[in-house]
Amino acid sequence: QTMAYEAPDNTLDPKGIAKYLGFHEMTVYRFLREGKLPAQKVKGRWQSSPQQLDEWLMKQSGEFEG
Repeated sequence: QTMAYEAPDNTLDPKGIAKYLGFHEMTVYRFLREGKLPAQKVKGRWQSSPQQLDEWLMKQSGEFEG
């Protein structure tokens, strides 16, 4: 049994980020390039964590209200 979307230390690659957020993978890559998503490049690969993404989602929903 393999965890296709989550790395062992609870980090998500772009495919995992897309699945987690319900976005298309290409959208995730575009947002990463534009600096719109909370993620770090580690050894040349993008990664983020569910905690970072949850915080980002909370901020996004706040911006759309009022």
